Amino acid sequence: MRKIVHREFVGGYRLRLCFDDGIRKVIDFSRLLKWPAFSTLQDIRRFRKAKVNGRWGCLEWPNGIDMHPDDLYDENGIVEKGEPMAKKKCRVVYRVKARSKRSRTWRWAFYGCSKRRMEEAARMLKEQFGGDAKVVAKRS
Repeated sequence: MRKIVHREFVGGYRLRLCFDDGIRKVIDFSRLLKWPAFSTLQDIRRFRKAKVNGRWGCLEWPNGIDMHPDDLYDENGIVEKGEPMAKKKCRVVYRVKARSKRSRTWRWAFYGCSKRRMEEAARMLKEQFGGDAKVVAKRS
């Protein structure tokens, strides 16, 4: 999983995002803002409040909108090469195991460094799909 390590405003609804593998991309978000989910960010002052979540490496706004780094990495944009950034290694990796009501086998659904985020993901899986989900910790 890639992480965003830095963001810089270029102008308008464009951001320069620096990823942990050294790739820098200038992405124009203006076409995404046409979608109803992103309509609150059409105000440039709100758009400029974007932050990089240090733990997850995702781009997020104070109103709860966030974008996964892999989606942004695959987004079309102007690509610039750079030096790879150091990756932060987690001491404990939390994994979410899930199974449906009919299935007896457990499957790994999510993993990450934040226990709180993984518990939220497990709750979401239970609510949306039924069945069971639990968080398992493993030292790395």
